[in-house]
Amino acid sequence: PCGEWPQQAGRAVGGCSTEEWNRIAMELLRLGPLAPIRLGDVARIGKRPILSGMLDVARPGQPAEVPPEERILRLVMNLIPGNEVQRVILGEHHILPPHGQWMVIVLRTGEVFMWAAEDLKCCFYVYRLPPAWRKFMTFSKPVPSELLGGGKGTFTYLASTVIPMGWVSGIGTVQHIHRRHLLAPPPGALPFNRTEEI
Repeated sequence: PCGEWPQQAGRAVGGCSTEEWNRIAMELLRLGPLAPIRLGDVARIGKRPILSGMLDVARPGQPAEVPPEERILRLVMNLIPGNEVQRVILGEHHILPPHGQWMVIVLRTGEVFMWAAEDLKCCFYVYRLPPAWRKFMTFSKPVPSELLGGGKGTFTYLASTVIPMGWVSGIGTVQHIHRRHLLAPPPGALPFNRTEEI
């Protein structure tokens, strides 16, 4: 509820130059994780729009001698301002036991074991979100509209279209999707009885 929102929107900016941002943004637009959004459609606290940033994090385990331009980086959408006005979607967290509880696992005939951790590899930026989420996932650096075929001297804001790394409900939402995939019967199989799930 808006009454529980902070008094003013937090700030989260990216650390790259305008030229770098334009290149990154255009590639993300081409690949699909970003889409244009009108500034008037962005969620606001008072008169100030809720705008986020992006940053990169070096992937662990890379040799120190790798030049900066050749390093593998993880893209993190710094959605702190939008996260501040959302309740966390827990997804399946409340029913997933921590893996430390499983010392020995015995499967009987006909039983199936499905394993999921708190975080899933390669899960972010894969699943598309409904457009209604974009107003909470808009970025503070617009791109020149002419890069998108628009008029010169104007700018276009961009928003995430996918479940990003950096969203407060990202893990809960991905866990929910993951569990639904696992519980869906394959074509031609008998339906899974959810009452048998433990």
